[in-house]
Amino acid sequence: MTSETPLYGAGPPNASKSLNSLENGALPTHIEACFEGAFELVSEESPFQGLLSQCSEQLVDCQRKKTTYLRIELCVTVELSRLGIRGSIIVHNGSGTRSTWLYARRHFEDMPPEREQIVVGYKPAGVDEMVLFDFAFFAHKLGFRTTEIEKLLQDQFHFEDIKSSISVITGVIETAGLVSNNQAVNVDEHEPRPKHEASITLKQREVEQVIRLESLAANERKHYARNTQLEQSRADVGGEIRLDRVTTTIDQPTEDDDVSETERLLQVSAQLSEKQNELNRLEGIERNKRLVIRQLEEEEVRLRSSIHGLSITVRALTEDEQAKVDSIASPKEQQHSTNNKLVEKEMRLRQNIDLLEVCRERLEADIKAATEEKDILSHALLAEKQIVNSTDMRGGSQDIDELRSDANLWRTYH
Repeated sequence: MTSETPLYGAGPPNASKSLNSLENGALPTHIEACFEGAFELVSEESPFQGLLSQCSEQLVDCQRKKTTYLRIELCVTVELSRLGIRGSIIVHNGSGTRSTWLYARRHFEDMPPEREQIVVGYKPAGVDEMVLFDFAFFAHKLGFRTTEIEKLLQDQFHFEDIKSSISVITGVIETAGLVSNNQAVNVDEHEPRPKHEASITLKQREVEQVIRLESLAANERKHYARNTQLEQSRADVGGEIRLDRVTTTIDQPTEDDDVSETERLLQVSAQLSEKQNELNRLEGIERNKRLVIRQLEEEEVRLRSSIHGLSITVRALTEDEQAKVDSIASPKEQQHSTNNKLVEKEMRLRQNIDLLEVCRERLEADIKAATEEKDILSHALLAEKQIVNSTDMRGGSQDIDELRSDANLWRTYH
């Protein structure tokens, strides 16, 4: 960093005009806005509250250099950055003026268009695939785990259209809102939020970040003061460096120290970048593993449901088959019972037939015997008639006796 390079880049176009206003004792409107915003950001218990009050009272009446440095000390966003700036009063004023514009833009939106253009400054470079991937990963870490953002993370720096991808991410982030602890939210179901709510949320986060930066700046100042005391103590104990040389070294560091410090910062930045890339790669692998595990769990649930459905189907088929078997077995049993009854009835009928046959044979024998007896009686009667007739005709008793004896003999033989 050279002695003529400001911390925040080139100063705004009206830097010299603002400097003239400061030197003439006038208080610009954006400085007043910066004071009001600073009073809102700094709490009453903060040690900066008294400094702000003192600066606001003595801003116009102070001398030129003191006034300018007090304004810069008030307006710079991070106090530690002011300690690292070296250069003329114009450089310091340009840095402070840019910081005051940033404060005024955060808390006072009703600014003229030309001043807004001053605040915006130069346009940043175009967005590349790395920045888009970091943006999508940041949105995913914030809790916007939608299918669109996950698809962008899976693309791994191979995006079809960067502008449309940025629009997708910003559209998802606009759906963010305050959620209570007992309120369930589905991250895949989102609706666009009103712009004023989104701007309020972003402002609140910005204020929180500024307060956090101020606290970090205070800690850095404490560490810087402690390191200065340690350096002073070491110089006093060693006795090798004179007090004026220590002061000169602290106030005006050499270019070699600047170069070594810059190289060290570059090395640290490169190491941090490598660590961040490695972390991103590991997180990508972890996300892929989680996606695979989630897919396997879903497949397991689907298979379990299929098995359950098949079990129900098999149980229903078994019950139907059993009912069919029962329905088929019932007529068979009835038919078997009927057959048994018919067989028993047939046996009884056959017995009756046999009995009737025996009775018939007996009756036929009786009829035959009766017929034979009838024939015998008929022959006997005929013989007697013949005997009677012959007796009448012959009139002899001897003949009658002979006929009777013949009849008796015939009966005996028959």
